[in-house]
Amino acid sequence: THTHTHTHTTSIIGTPTTAQWPVESSITVDQFVQFKAKPWLQLLPEASDDAQDLLSQMLQFQPLQRVSTKDSLHHPYITSKASQDEVEEEEEEEERRVTRHQTPPKTAHTPPTRVLIWTSPTLLIPESSQTQPPPPVLHSRGGRGQV
Repeated sequence: THTHTHTHTTSIIGTPTTAQWPVESSITVDQFVQFKAKPWLQLLPEASDDAQDLLSQMLQFQPLQRVSTKDSLHHPYITSKASQDEVEEEEEEEERRVTRHQTPPKTAHTPPTRVLIWTSPTLLIPESSQTQPPPPVLHSRGGRGQV
């Protein structure tokens, strides 16, 4: 449910202030259980500063304050040499596994996000969003909002 999702999200990134919460939402800030934001270093101790920065930009309550998909693809977490090296290492390991005719491990393996982004960036940007403006935001009063 939405309530469970909001509670889980706010337990990680903290309860939003009135200024951070979308005005057009049917849920108000006072309906949330109050949580203090947890530091990324505590949640993801092995994540780089760039990874933590990108997560912070992506996990914003206000949709217009979130980093766009296009801008996120240019973020240092994605574009750094270390990221490119990691992708190459993952691809080489996958190629070695296939070459040796090994079956995938019994446990599900999901490649790191950066590997998916580098190998399939078009999956993240729907073709329609590249050619068409976003639809207008409808407020609860039925009016058109600024996009």
